[in-house]
Formats: sequence, C-alpha cells, structure tokens
Amino acid sequence: MISVSLKHLLKHQTAGHPPMNTHNFNQLLSPGPSLRFMFLFNLKSCSSVKLADLQIDQLTRVQKHAKLTHTEITTLPDNTRLYEGVGRMFILQSKEEINNQLMDKQKTADEKIRELEQKKVYLELKKVPFTQPRVTWSHLSVCLQPAAAVSLKH
Repeated sequence: MISVSLKHLLKHQTAGHPPMNTHNFNQLLSPGPSLRFMFLFNLKSCSSVKLADLQIDQLTRVQKHAKLTHTEITTLPDNTRLYEGVGRMFILQSKEEINNQLMDKQKTADEKIRELEQKKVYLELKKVPFTQPRVTWSHLSVCLQPAAAVSLKH
C-alpha cells in the first residue's frame, strides 16, 4: 500500500526548484484513472485516520484534566469559594455547578472519542487495496521535477 502524503512530497523538494506541478503529480499515477482514484482515496483516508488519532489524543487530555480537577475539587470543603475562568475574568460558582460542568466535559469527551474511534474503524475498512505495482522514488522524482524539465523530455 502506498502511504505518501503531499506534505512529504513537498518537503523533499530542494529550495531552488519551483513548486511541484500538478501535471508532474498526475504522471506519478500514469497507469490509469483507477490507480489515481485509489491513490488519492487512500491518501485522504490516511490523513483522516491521522486526524482522528490527533483528535482522540486531545480529547483524552481534556478527559484527564477534567477528572483531575474533579478529584481536587471533591477534597475541598463545601464552603470553599470556587471561581471559573472565563476569558480574562473569573466567575464565582458553587462547588456543585463546577462539578456538574466537569462531569459534562468528561461525558461529551467520552462520546466524541467513541464516535471518532468508530469513524477511524470505518476509514480503515474503507481503504482500497492496491493491485498495481508500488510507486518508487524514481516515480516521485518525476513528480518533484519542475514542469519545464518534464516537458523537454517528452
């Protein structure tokens, strides 16, 4: 399976070359439109899976933060004044209200994590297996050449 991202292709260009031409990128997929579709489809699926992983990581951090804050607040006496930070100001809130907000944060993060994991499984199953030969670095070097150099060869 080919897992080449556009960022990866652009990163390997040298500073003196002009930006990658889309015509050159299409030459990479010259065996036919079906291979082009599979390549771009898998490229999109891979980036969607990576994005889902990043979102899941961020939501687990939100969950941990809310859980730690909740455990700290439960140890405080009931008459303790608690303030919630809103922008540049702090609002006085009861311990019960803050606990409810933290529990809601944990629940919504948990629901979103479950949704993202289902989406990730769907995207993994949706990937199209390649039956064509793999793309080699020589194919990629054609993509990274300036358009003028490629047009002179043909």
